[in-house]
Amino acid sequence: MVAYLAIAGVAFLAALITLLLDKPTQIVAVSWLTVGVGVLAFLFGLVLVTNFRESAVVYAGMFKDLRLWGQDYSKTPFATPRFLRLFGAAFMLMGAFAGVIRLAAMQFAPGI
Repeated sequence: MVAYLAIAGVAFLAALITLLLDKPTQIVAVSWLTVGVGVLAFLFGLVLVTNFRESAVVYAGMFKDLRLWGQDYSKTPFATPRFLRLFGAAFMLMGAFAGVIRLAAMQFAPGI
């Protein structure tokens, strides 16, 4: 969990630094940030789908114990490892789609 937060923090700082750059460099930087976020989503989905180190079971347990604003989330679909693994598959598809589309856009239209 700490690794996810660290990676998200680095991506957030990179996005802020991108705002300080000139326009052509911003376009390239945002393109690579989009690819990076796609790769991270793909990897996160892969971790859930393969249940690496029982990550889906751990996340399901976190949802079962979650008492945010006094609500009981133990009966939600996210409290089951099977649903979280399906959710991970969706993350893999979205991450691959975002990365491939952005790389293709950079290849065929470098200015966008």
